[in-house]
Amino acid sequence: MINYFKNKNSLLMMVNGLLLIILIMMIPALPQQEHFLLQVSFLDVGQGDAIYIRTPAGNDILIDGGPDDTVLRQLKTVMPAYDTAFDVITATHPDKDHIAGLTYVLDHYRTDYFLETSKRSSTMIDTILRKKLSEKNITSLQPMRGTRIILDSTYGVFLDILFPDQDTSDFKDTNEASLVMRLVYQDIQVLLTGDTTISVEQFLARNDPLSLPSDVLQLGHHGSKTSSSDVFLKTVQPDIAVASAGKNNSYGHPADDVVNRVLSNNIVLMTTKDSGTITFLSDGINIWTK
Repeated sequence: MINYFKNKNSLLMMVNGLLLIILIMMIPALPQQEHFLLQVSFLDVGQGDAIYIRTPAGNDILIDGGPDDTVLRQLKTVMPAYDTAFDVITATHPDKDHIAGLTYVLDHYRTDYFLETSKRSSTMIDTILRKKLSEKNITSLQPMRGTRIILDSTYGVFLDILFPDQDTSDFKDTNEASLVMRLVYQDIQVLLTGDTTISVEQFLARNDPLSLPSDVLQLGHHGSKTSSSDVFLKTVQPDIAVASAGKNNSYGHPADDVVNRVLSNNIVLMTTKDSGTITFLSDGINIWTK
């Protein structure tokens, strides 16, 4: 019999190589992160909001978490399995359909920073969230208008906080206390609005119209008639508008009036209830759906 191996070390190297191949084949396929691309995924979490952002350098950000633990399953479809931490987690405001899922996220992922407004809720969900933030020694920050949050210093990805412009703890409406943020990667902008209202939209359009134009707009309040005024749409001038809404939701989101306004402004409308999770990729010059 011919011996193809000159020594035991050679045999060991070959065996190890074969084992490595087998192990690699056994590992489930992971979502691939294209180099130099920004990823923005509007997760299909039913009637709620959850947005996953991965920067070109591989930094992970989560904005809102939806109404339940569905966010955990959705994150597995867009986030590398080896990532067990977020660089920052954000709650736009303390309504259940935005923060309930975050209580599950904090049980499975690490983070050091939590962004939110100063508005609190008396609900049990908000109480649970407060307790988890305290137990895990997570730093809570309340950024206001004019704050720029650097998400990726290597590639120049940042969030500009457009609203609120004041302490929101005394606001009666939690929606009006929503964080409004513009995500910027070179020439590309994505405007994230939480459940903001028409009155806030008018404030922004009147006081700082140059900060609003964006390629993609998240329709406020899941496409409710309380948001997405015609003036706002004309000021933002997006190519695509996204509504995060559950299939057959009882609220009728997105509202017919909003749909008509979006389409009359020649804006492409995408909804999670029709398309599932919606993922955008950008090289800083162009943006497209995955």
